[in-house]
Amino acid sequence: MLVVSCTHPAQQPQALPGDPGRREQIRRQFALQMELAAKALAAGDEHDAAVALIVAEFPIRTEPDLFTAPELVDFERQLTAIGTPFDALNRRRAAEHERQFNETLAEIELSREAERSGHGTTATNFRNPIAERDNKRRTVAALHQRAAQALRSGDFAKSLGMCMQIVVLDAGHRFDDAFWANAVPKA
Repeated sequence: MLVVSCTHPAQQPQALPGDPGRREQIRRQFALQMELAAKALAAGDEHDAAVALIVAEFPIRTEPDLFTAPELVDFERQLTAIGTPFDALNRRRAAEHERQFNETLAEIELSREAERSGHGTTATNFRNPIAERDNKRRTVAALHQRAAQALRSGDFAKSLGMCMQIVVLDAGHRFDDAFWANAVPKA
């Protein structure tokens, strides 16, 4: 069984496309990762939940030919069901991060104003939360693009690793159908 956490990332199990056990391996991995995601959500840990969800979803999206249409619909149903509380947690976290971001900007502005009026300290705050946020967004976008490129080239292990990095940086990041369309069948 494959168990993944943010602190102990695991690699995608390697198997040949014709491996008769691959289908069952993916089903077990999916069930385990969905259970881990549910536990992480119950604990309020959106990052571990996001990693478990991408590890559960990845082989379903990259090896759909191993499953029947009803099985794929069932996987999607399960992902959607857990996605609702996951999205709610991410919205709450995002609102809290936005509140903290705005407070930090206000504190920096007050500090600068005090320095300009001669009432502040001479220490300068070198932190730039706007640049930090923008850098994080650019990093996630670049990783997303590289993960899609790895999918196109058939390097699923590399793509999964990048997807895991993305959700660690941004637990609410979504991989849409256009992203998954980059998956090419294994030769």
